[in-house]
Amino acid sequence: MSKQLIEFLTELNTNEKLRKNFKSDKEQTMKKYGVPQSDAQLVLDKNYDEIMKKLGCDYDISRNSVIEAFKIKK
Repeated sequence: MSKQLIEFLTELNTNEKLRKNFKSDKEQTMKKYGVPQSDAQLVLDKNYDEIMKKLGCDYDISRNSVIEAFKIKK
């Protein structure tokens, strides 16, 4: 599980300013947030399978223009 990636993708779900910055400059926004380069590359490549492996079974993601993570309610 990648803590910074989870925090970033779930924050995209609620933080409009972060989402706007991400749409404008994905790589720089993730770098400022502290997402490791290897995880950021998965997002840039839209490698959904590997992102899901990093997030673990407690999360799901949207697969549209902005990838967001959602905590799965059990």
